[in-house]
Amino acid sequence: MANSNRRKSFLYLLILILGGIGLYVLFNTSDDNTHFADAREIAVKDVDNVDRISLVSADGDSVLLNKEAGYWKVNDQFIAREDRIKHLLNTIQNIEVRTPVPTSQEEAVNKQLDKSHVSVQVYGDDKLLQSYLVGPPTPDQQGTYLINTIEEAYKNKAFITYLLGFKGYLTSRFDARIGFWRDNTLIYYPELRIERLELIIEGDTIEIKFDGEHYTSNVSIDEKIIRRYLLNFKKLPVEYYTQTPSEQERSKAPFFQLKVTSLDGKTQVIEGYRKAAPEGMLDINGNPAKWDKDRFYIKSSNEWSVAQYFVFDPVLTGL
Repeated sequence: MANSNRRKSFLYLLILILGGIGLYVLFNTSDDNTHFADAREIAVKDVDNVDRISLVSADGDSVLLNKEAGYWKVNDQFIAREDRIKHLLNTIQNIEVRTPVPTSQEEAVNKQLDKSHVSVQVYGDDKLLQSYLVGPPTPDQQGTYLINTIEEAYKNKAFITYLLGFKGYLTSRFDARIGFWRDNTLIYYPELRIERLELIIEGDTIEIKFDGEHYTSNVSIDEKIIRRYLLNFKKLPVEYYTQTPSEQERSKAPFFQLKVTSLDGKTQVIEGYRKAAPEGMLDINGNPAKWDKDRFYIKSSNEWSVAQYFVFDPVLTGL
C-alpha cells in the first residue's frame, strides 16, 4: 500500500515537472523569444496618463475617445458614457496574456482575426503607449484572442488574453460603434463655463451674458439668481435619440430655441418641438390631448431626440 502511494506521488511530481518544462519551452523557444519577452506586456498600468483611445473595427466602424477637462468625448462631438469608459480603462490597465495560441491553431486564429477585429491604439501626452488587435473570444468564451501590434516583430503572433478576476471574454469592451460609447447627455457645462445664453420660449426672450467677472441678464439684476439658474446646465440628458419625426408627430415650429456659447467660443443650438400625444392621453379638461404632456422632441446638430419636461423644466422656466 505504501509503495503504491509512493508511486502515485512520484507520478504526480513527474507530471508537474514535465508540465513546467513544457510551459518553459513554450514561452522560451528560440523561435518565439522575440515575441514572448515583450509582446506579452500589453497592459498600460498608468491609465491616469491615457488621454486618447482609437478604436477601428475590421467592418469600418471607428471611434476616437478623447479626455477633456474631467470627462471623455466621442469623436469630439458627444459626451462619452462614464461607466463604459471606466470599464475600458480598467481593461487596458489589467489585461494579461494567459498563453500564446498553440502553433497548430495559429493559422486558423489569424484568419479569424483578419476578418473580425478591433484595432486599438492607446495614447498619452501625444505618445503611442500601446497598440493591439482585439479579436473574437476563444471557443470556451473565457479568453480573447489578441495580437500585439506595437512592434512589427509581433504582428503575426496571437495570444489568448484575459482580465484577472473577470470570467468571460473582453471583445465587447472594445466596441468601435459611436452609439456604444455615446452618453445621452445633451447639455453639459459642469463648471459653469458659459459666456452667453439666449432662450426664446413662447415669444419671450431671456438673455444672459458673462463679462469675465459677472453675469447679467435682461430679466434679473441679481447675479446670485442667475448663477443658481445656470447650475441647471451642469448636466441635462435626453431620454433617447430617435429618427426624424414626421410633421404629424411633432409641431411645425419649435416652442423654444436655446443657444449656449461656452467660454471657448463653441455655440450649441437646441430647438424643442411639441410631441403628438399618445393615444388615450387626456388634457386637463378630460378631452383627447393634442400634445404629449410628459415628453417633447429636441433637434440639435441635425439630430433628433426625445426629452422629458420633468428634466428640462428647470431650464425652460427656472429663471
